Amino acid sequence: IVNFLLVGALAALFFVDCASAVRSRVLLALSGVALAVLAFLASLGLVALAGIKLNIITMWVLPFLLVGIGVDDMFIITYAVERRRGASGGAAPSLVLGEVMAEVLAPVSLTSLINLIMFAVMARSDLSGVYETAYVAMVAVTMLWAAMVTALPALIAFDLHRQASRRSELCPCSAGAPADAGADLSERSASMLADKYCFRGAYLRALSKWRASQLLVGVLSAALLATCAVKVNDLPLGLELNDFARSDTWVEVYFVDRSEHFPLWPISMNFGALEYENPLSQLGMLRTWENVAALPEVSASPRSGLVWTASMAAWAHPAIGCVPPANALYTCGPEVDPNCTATFYPNVFGLKTRADGGVCADFASEPALAQWDGDLYAMFAFAHTNMSPVLCAIVDGFGVSCSPSNPASMSDAAASLAGYKPSGHTAFCPVLDVAPATFDTCASLWLQHDPNYALLGPEIKQASPGAFEAPVLFSQVGGSQTNAVHLYTTEDYLTLIRNTRGLCDDSGAIQPVRAAGVYDVSVGPLHCFMSGVPYD
Repeated sequence: IVNFLLVGALAALFFVDCASAVRSRVLLALSGVALAVLAFLASLGLVALAGIKLNIITMWVLPFLLVGIGVDDMFIITYAVERRRGASGGAAPSLVLGEVMAEVLAPVSLTSLINLIMFAVMARSDLSGVYETAYVAMVAVTMLWAAMVTALPALIAFDLHRQASRRSELCPCSAGAPADAGADLSERSASMLADKYCFRGAYLRALSKWRASQLLVGVLSAALLATCAVKVNDLPLGLELNDFARSDTWVEVYFVDRSEHFPLWPISMNFGALEYENPLSQLGMLRTWENVAALPEVSASPRSGLVWTASMAAWAHPAIGCVPPANALYTCGPEVDPNCTATFYPNVFGLKTRADGGVCADFASEPALAQWDGDLYAMFAFAHTNMSPVLCAIVDGFGVSCSPSNPASMSDAAASLAGYKPSGHTAFCPVLDVAPATFDTCASLWLQHDPNYALLGPEIKQASPGAFEAPVLFSQVGGSQTNAVHLYTTEDYLTLIRNTRGLCDDSGAIQPVRAAGVYDVSVGPLHCFMSGVPYD
């Protein structure tokens, strides 16, 4: 409101005529500013009816920008009327106004059209806050143009008739004094005096006649262009949180100090509707998480078990979750429901092994697999057709239930190994490779029996306490231990957003580290997206 009052005061200053209350046009200037403000408010009402959300840019920036554009048009039209009336030698007000509108309608309309096109280009953005602001601006530009070429001329016509009737602006109901004989009425207002003595008398004369001023303007222009070319990449961009706080308040001080001493925010990685039961999807989630966690802009636990599918697969694997020390903390998956039994899958995406904080096991130096060069699947394929008590004991140690003293158990174990082929890998990762309905059931059982769920916080929607809603349409990885760090400047935020979204939102299909084996296939693209304060 204060800014609009200031605009009105400046407009009134330029149209005041201290020598004659008849020639003064302060009320017209104030009416023109009010007309621009009302046109903008009307545009806000129209877009609100259309369901477009008003945001901070709409309410904090557009009013000053667009009302200024409308007031500019008011100045152009009113100034042209004033000049034409002063040079018309007492022509009828309707004739003066008609000639002026015929003269200025095209340039006023053209400037509004250009503004409309610029905001239309802005509306092509895929950011809702940007294109919604552009929609509001386009409606406002149209409303301002309509007001300035229809309502404003009507106000000017009333004012011209008031002047022609020699009525005072302060008291339009009473007649004013007779016109000053021989007075040049075109030079009575502040705007006309500024035009005569400042623009035409000083500025144009200096540029057209003084060679030194021309040289000075040329040198300054070249220097400014060179400075802009050199410094354009150093321009400070963006808004900090303290920019939204009032100056000299504790809120501003808090955000300034926080940015300086604690430049971090919690972030999360999210996944949408995936085939979570697919082993490749589970390993792809791990690969995406490990890629993002390795960025210098991200601080996260080195443990890949923060990915909930990996934690659940470890809980459900007989050789991991059902042996000490894990089984001292919870009841593992196969003991809760035999259908919730995880298996090993080749580490086709080059995930971290246990030695590096990962969940995958490296069997390259495993004595029991030395005959097969650490390839667990090659041993499984061999055991399928050559089962023996020794092999039975080996496969049982890798999660395939088999009792060397029970021939029936050996036969069942051998049958379960059908379909395995040598993989060419020595590192293998736990996965829960079951049917979709079984996966959903096992996920709910994992929620009920594994205390790690509370630490991971996957944010999966629950149909009822202790039971996930099936199928899983959204999940989160990273827990509360993942933060974006070193966020001192806007460029630091942009770097974080570019790098993390490049590995998550825009990662595309995840490719295997090799392309020679039957299991080395790609997956995705996964429906992955980052969230947290830096992305909001």
